[in-house]
Amino acid sequence: ERPDAAELINWLAQQRNDLQPPALTLAPAIGDVLSALERSGAILQRMSGSGATCFGIFAGSSQAQQAAVAIAAEQPGWWVTATQTRDFGMDRVHIHR
Repeated sequence: ERPDAAELINWLAQQRNDLQPPALTLAPAIGDVLSALERSGAILQRMSGSGATCFGIFAGSSQAQQAAVAIAAEQPGWWVTATQTRDFGMDRVHIHR
């Protein structure tokens, strides 16, 4: 049985990135990005990998587009884009219940 979006978001919210605390110390701008995503309405915001990228998950594509426009206007030096996830690999995701 494939997880739905809410299940996947709940699972992701319980995960951690062990690199985030040291990355925030070295590059406080990561915290600024995560805060901007939260203020813009992201259901979940995270640092990806070692901090080169941060992302937010939004309720829908229109909310993601609105957030991207708002964040880009607020921070013109940042590279901001709204994207859409694909179903690729979701048949292999197993969430322990």
